[in-house]
Amino acid sequence: MEPITARAGDGLPKAPVPGTAELVFPMEAWVADERIPVTARAMYHSSAPYEVTLEFLVHGESIGQWVFARDLLLEDSAETVGAGDVKVWTQGAREGRPERVHLYLDNGIDRCALVADHHHIVLWRKVVTSMVPPGSESRHMDIDGLLCRLLTD
Repeated sequence: MEPITARAGDGLPKAPVPGTAELVFPMEAWVADERIPVTARAMYHSSAPYEVTLEFLVHGESIGQWVFARDLLLEDSAETVGAGDVKVWTQGAREGRPERVHLYLDNGIDRCALVADHHHIVLWRKVVTSMVPPGSESRHMDIDGLLCRLLTD
């Protein structure tokens, strides 16, 4: 099945189908006192409806990826959401800056703070929720296959 690909600035794909979605958009990584431009590639598979993968690229080269719960990107909250290695919060528009979404990633060894313009995350939400609406995730999983793999390993 062909992936649904949306680039920042594109409209929502007209006829999203279950499968794979990808959205590529700019972010800033905050490392110490330095702000580094990175490209984020958000990937989603309807067969793994609870997770999203973010891959980070600098000059077209992958510098890492993170897999986490898609729910963390589905709602806006000025309060920090996430209790594990990923924390997310939305910062309102101010001083000529658009509304932004902050992600803080921490695996216990490496830490990274990232910022994206809110409208990129909103487009991402529209794509993934058109594929798998909130509350319908379990209908997109092969629970029997998953249990079989767990019990035979």
